[in-house]
Amino acid sequence: MICFLGASQRAPMDAECIAMIELALLRAGYSKKAAAADVGKDPSQFARDLGGGLLRLRDLIRLRSEFWTEFVPLLGTRYGLQVTSEDAATRAMTDLCDLMGRLARQMRPVSMSLPVSTRKDRVS
Repeated sequence: MICFLGASQRAPMDAECIAMIELALLRAGYSKKAAAADVGKDPSQFARDLGGGLLRLRDLIRLRSEFWTEFVPLLGTRYGLQVTSEDAATRAMTDLCDLMGRLARQMRPVSMSLPVSTRKDRVS
């Protein structure tokens, strides 16, 4: 069974996939409480969904990059793919560039003129 087939078909993920998600969270130093907050679930609901294999891909994509840095190599190993540290570094740079682009688009133009002081007692 493909790890996320169940997630998209409303069938539970298999035990190996659940174990990989839990291991990736642990290796990333990502608490289940923090993961629950990032996916918008109550921690107890997140734990039940994870334990029952009921997390959806739309939930997992909301997890931080630290999770994915650990999870992708585990997933690759399951399917006989090798994910190297260069792949992870390339992905991290791509993510950083994407983030910087999104931040740049959200920033408002800032006037570079500073307010002129009207105080008469300025020291020259």
